[in-house]
Amino acid sequence: MATVLKQTRRFCESIWFSLLLFAYAALIVLVKGEVWGILSFAFIISLLLVVCEDITVTTLPFLLACTFVLKCYNSFDTFIVFAPLAIIPIGAFLFHFIKYRRPFAIGKSFFGICAVAVAITAGGALFISPEDYLSGTSLFYIAGLGIGMVATYLLMKSQFVERDTYSLRERLFAVFFIAGLFGTFMIGAHYVENFKAIWEAKTINIQWSNNLSTLMMFFMPIPFYYALSKNRFFVFFGFLFYLAIVMTGSRGGLIMGGIELALCCLFVSVYDKPLRYVTFLLCAAGLVFLAMNTDLVLRIFSFSGDSALISKDEPRFQSMFRAVKDFLANPVFGKGLGYSGNVDLYNPVKGAANWYHMMPFQIIGSLGLVGVLAYGYQFFGRIRLIFQKPSPSALTLGLSYAGILLMSMVNPGEFCPIPYELLAVLLFIFLELPNQNQPTNAFLTVKE
Repeated sequence: MATVLKQTRRFCESIWFSLLLFAYAALIVLVKGEVWGILSFAFIISLLLVVCEDITVTTLPFLLACTFVLKCYNSFDTFIVFAPLAIIPIGAFLFHFIKYRRPFAIGKSFFGICAVAVAITAGGALFISPEDYLSGTSLFYIAGLGIGMVATYLLMKSQFVERDTYSLRERLFAVFFIAGLFGTFMIGAHYVENFKAIWEAKTINIQWSNNLSTLMMFFMPIPFYYALSKNRFFVFFGFLFYLAIVMTGSRGGLIMGGIELALCCLFVSVYDKPLRYVTFLLCAAGLVFLAMNTDLVLRIFSFSGDSALISKDEPRFQSMFRAVKDFLANPVFGKGLGYSGNVDLYNPVKGAANWYHMMPFQIIGSLGLVGVLAYGYQFFGRIRLIFQKPSPSALTLGLSYAGILLMSMVNPGEFCPIPYELLAVLLFIFLELPNQNQPTNAFLTVKE
């Protein structure tokens, strides 16, 4: 029995298992089976939690599920009927952290998470109504972004212990790369299925574009890291990931992803002179294309019909002024994440908060000065951690964080507990790991 368990764990830690998960997720997308796909992936993750001591084996199935479920827009009523089945992953989660428990530990990023938790919990104090604060949606975001992230940090930090056979950072990078390939596949499959309609309309209107772009911006820096550590050819995958972001039709992805791409190119240029010229030529070719097709690009990415990427009439633009007004109404604590008084500008689907869609304005409008101080403290602490011992792997994690931070300027981003803020917390746990004299491989082989 012990031998069977050992071999099972080795297989789950191998590249072959990851490829099987990729193939299964791709099948789910092709047959439009996202609902049963989520249920089956929840079961797979539950099994992994029970069988495997190394919790990182659950990262890829989690990311694949988070990616294909993006297609299930406004599906609260679809999934809530399966709520009783949550006892399975909850039970597996509890079993894992009891059976494979390790001592709690804290690193430098922990205190910023605690500061934000205080601001999130106190948001709206002295202003928000009890009905709004205690609503199911409000409590989900308050708990998820507050005490939930504190608990997530403590639990995950205790689990991430370096192995003698593979590096946890390298495993995270490999998982991000595979997930990025899957996101690229998903947008490619959408185009194959809807090519005629897209070609005739000469516009892109994919509902899940912003969410997929946000995930892809987590993954985009990894090919550039591989271009330095493995083979220069990987740089083309970095540009492919950005092309996938552009093809979603996300305006935020186009602009903010472009900024992240420029940062990634700068990153590899510092460490590798030949790559400096390759990335320069690729970026120059892209800019020439944009210059020659400006009108087409504006039409494709304009949802307002006025040939402008941003319209002053859209809710996102108007929310900036509303956030300032909300801040002035309660400057210390803001109006809270559960405040429902802005539905005239943005009426969210069931289970979503009333977003301002811009992180700085979300902070001042929902959390006030307390939020400004908390997020400022967290931000500068994270930046110090990135540059504390700069190395290609540390800077790669920093670039992934830059991706979610940039996208949060035009979308909820870090105010979504799962998966975005959870991934941000994990990035800094991995930054806190020692990265000296560790193996560089990301997976075990089945026969080891």
